[in-house]
Amino acid sequence: MLPAIIRLMFSISMRRLYVLFALSLIASSVFAADDYNPGIRAYCEKLLGVNAAANATDGAANGTQVRLVVVNATFGASHNDTLAKLLAANASIAKMRNAGLPSQNAMDTYMLAKQWFGGQEAIELSGGRPNYGFALQKITEINDLEQGTYQVNDDLKALAERISTADSGANLTSTKALVADAAQEFRDGRIDKAKALIIQAYDEVTNAEFQAVHSRTIGESARRTIENFLADNWKTIVNLAAAALILFFLFQKQIRKALVSARLKSLIRERAVIESMLKSLQKEYFEKKSVTELTYRVKTKKYGDIIRNINRQLPLLKEQLRRI
Repeated sequence: MLPAIIRLMFSISMRRLYVLFALSLIASSVFAADDYNPGIRAYCEKLLGVNAAANATDGAANGTQVRLVVVNATFGASHNDTLAKLLAANASIAKMRNAGLPSQNAMDTYMLAKQWFGGQEAIELSGGRPNYGFALQKITEINDLEQGTYQVNDDLKALAERISTADSGANLTSTKALVADAAQEFRDGRIDKAKALIIQAYDEVTNAEFQAVHSRTIGESARRTIENFLADNWKTIVNLAAAALILFFLFQKQIRKALVSARLKSLIRERAVIESMLKSLQKEYFEKKSVTELTYRVKTKKYGDIIRNINRQLPLLKEQLRRI
């Protein structure tokens, strides 16, 4: 009886070794691009009765396909639940990518979750106590990213529609710049930044429309005020204009003489001021020595030019005044 027991234990040990060997081969396919040895895989699947739950594509930038498999081994409910959520998250990422939406951040998070899951799965197979919490946390982040991505995509479309129907008189230059920035942030996967820019763009649209309406209101009010004033006082305005024309023709000589005299006096006062400034400059240069020779020459030339210009105008104005 003892030899039979020994043979039984030996048989069980060998079968365990086969099982562990087969599991290691199948698990390696999780990180491989393709099954490099279909014969060994088929043998392992036949030995363990592998049930492929899904061939989920990770969809990395190089197009590498990664397969997740469920084996008919003893796993806990936490393992199976995490695996199902991983598959669902992977499908969601593929859907986002196929829709042309940014998915790189979600893919990076998915790869972290999958790597953690693989490590904990190995611990569970070896009889340890796995903890799939980190993987579940990353799956939750992927779901949040997915929801935020679709929401921001819809918000960008709604914002474009809002701008297209905005008040035609609104200045939307700054708003369109914000929209372009939000779209770029969205394409780069910075969802929170894109959300903030979208909210700011909505505020800009509202403010631009308010300014446009306010300006139109003020312009319309001013136009109506002027129209009402002219309608109520047009007779008085016409009479005043006629009186002003009559007075101008009657007293045009006196008016012209007054204008020329005012111009003549203004030039004389200006020449007196310049001559006073020139005397002060000469005093500072010759007596106080507080002005350099270069400054003295430059200012002297400038003052002289102004005085000569005034002296040329004075005879002309005096002659014009005499003829009036």
